[in-house]
Amino acid sequence: MIASNKDALRLIAAVFVLSLFAAPAGFAQDAQPSAAAPVSILPQNLTPTSAPEEPAAESDAIAVGELAAPAPERAGLVDVSKGGFPATLWSGTDPETLKQLLPQVPHHMASRAQRKIAENLLLSPGTPPSGPVMANASEAAVPPVAASWLLEARVQALGAIGDWSDALALLELVPADQMTDALSRLRTNGQFVTDKVSAACGDVQAALKTSTDTYWQKAQVFCQLVADQASAASIGLGVLREEKIDDPAFFWLADMMQGNKPIAPQNLTALTPLHIAMLRNASGALPESLLKGNDPTTLGALAAIPLADPDANPADKTPVAEKRARQRIAVEARIMLAERAVAAGTLKVEVLRSLYRQWDAKIDPNPPSIAKITAEDVRGRALLFQSAQVQTVPTARAEVITRAIALARADRGEHGPDLTVVGQVYAPLLAEVEPAADLVWFAGDAARALLAAGEEEKAKMWLDLARNMARSSSDAALVADGLWSVEQLMPGTTHRFSSRGLQAWAATLTDESAADRRANAVNLLVAVGEHLTTADLQSLTGNLSASEAAPTISPAVWNGLAITARGKNVGQAALLSLVALGEDGPGRASFATVQRVIETLVAVGREYDARALALEAALVQGL
Repeated sequence: MIASNKDALRLIAAVFVLSLFAAPAGFAQDAQPSAAAPVSILPQNLTPTSAPEEPAAESDAIAVGELAAPAPERAGLVDVSKGGFPATLWSGTDPETLKQLLPQVPHHMASRAQRKIAENLLLSPGTPPSGPVMANASEAAVPPVAASWLLEARVQALGAIGDWSDALALLELVPADQMTDALSRLRTNGQFVTDKVSAACGDVQAALKTSTDTYWQKAQVFCQLVADQASAASIGLGVLREEKIDDPAFFWLADMMQGNKPIAPQNLTALTPLHIAMLRNASGALPESLLKGNDPTTLGALAAIPLADPDANPADKTPVAEKRARQRIAVEARIMLAERAVAAGTLKVEVLRSLYRQWDAKIDPNPPSIAKITAEDVRGRALLFQSAQVQTVPTARAEVITRAIALARADRGEHGPDLTVVGQVYAPLLAEVEPAADLVWFAGDAARALLAAGEEEKAKMWLDLARNMARSSSDAALVADGLWSVEQLMPGTTHRFSSRGLQAWAATLTDESAADRRANAVNLLVAVGEHLTTADLQSLTGNLSASEAAPTISPAVWNGLAITARGKNVGQAALLSLVALGEDGPGRASFATVQRVIETLVAVGREYDARALALEAALVQGL
């Protein structure tokens, strides 16, 4: 995760004084998110099921599949062939356990592989779990609950991770006569987030005919303000204030939509979908507390706000030098927000590239030197991208990109974006560089960055170049040996494990972090099922004595992973894996946790997912 500090927050805060509000993205429900409660009930009724079919490949695009059944609770958008889960994914799962686990899916996941598992799990059609729901272990069984709660929980989880487009697509499959109040509200939230204001306001008017919920009343005020019905909106705001509705952000944004400049609420860390919609129609400065938040939807919304033109207002007599200084600060602050939003999966990477292009070195009194750029230098990251983009000679472009990749690999996401973000940023530029013999020295960096960006086929061309040239070139052999662990972990790999390859790879690690990286590689290789021997372990990690290291997740989750692995409960195993990895993801969670998660996914037949996590962990950790 990109580290934050006081100076960065000051930069971020400065940008909003200059900006107009406009943003895509969203949040789970009208209420702000609360911390997930720890798992308190271990999986029950773990009836073994057959292992699900392994997908041959996985695509970033969500593919529409056939519904398992016409019932809305079985609605889904992905099938097994596209990385989805089998219809029996909840077989053997206790409903109460599932109700506890679904809300604990991390909202902010700075991991592409982890988010992909979450999306495929939540978008897969499946038979809801059967059986009684227990309020607690001491109470008697109650009748099975209606299955609509599962669809509601799935849609809410999709919104919580910022995937509102797919949430709306899933709701499109629900017949109008089977829409519950909760599903209707989720649909309206999604429409607010995705800027479908007309559709949302139509739903608001329909809901107000049967509901007096203050959510719909607040939404009506927004719709009236957008429609220039100021008098009606004022009446509605008056009623809500008389009812002492506790939503400072709503009243603050409503005041700004009316052209006022109210004092921003304090301790605001996330925006609801309604707030997001209001934000697009208001202008003013944001509270610093909001800029400290980590909600993925809010991050995407703030990062997408258009930068103000410092020369747009002719009445502004601020000296030119001061305007330019403010603009530099604004661009730098926005870049940092955009990097975080891209990592969270709620901002298109082209927005970040555009911000890198907007940084103007000509008006910077002290532009950074490429040779001295550090991982935390936001201006340096912009300069590297601009420099790579203008290079027309492949070797020159490769040299600049190598610098950007080296910084990300060494930093591992501590002070700047990790390789998953950097790889996405440079993927189009890398695609323009043809793998050639005179660029074999670049093959390792190019392959790693493309793999981190999800461009496996393009990465394989560089992998093949290094491997083929290794037979006749010692330099190419060194590059190929350095890529061995990455190739071995790739999903769908056809390379057989060999102790000789392992030793050759280990010999390429000579820096001070070599021991940690060797240990990490061993964990990942063992987790995905490669056949290492105890001799391999001893040669790479030294003595085999016991360590005091312990899991960093709760015993309930740790043991739950083992239980679901034995029972082949594929859906529950995926859920527990997401909970175990948390917001850290495979690149920053403890070695023990990552290994346990990967082994669990392999055991339940999700080897592709397991290897995707392992590969990402290896790339982020600098292997």
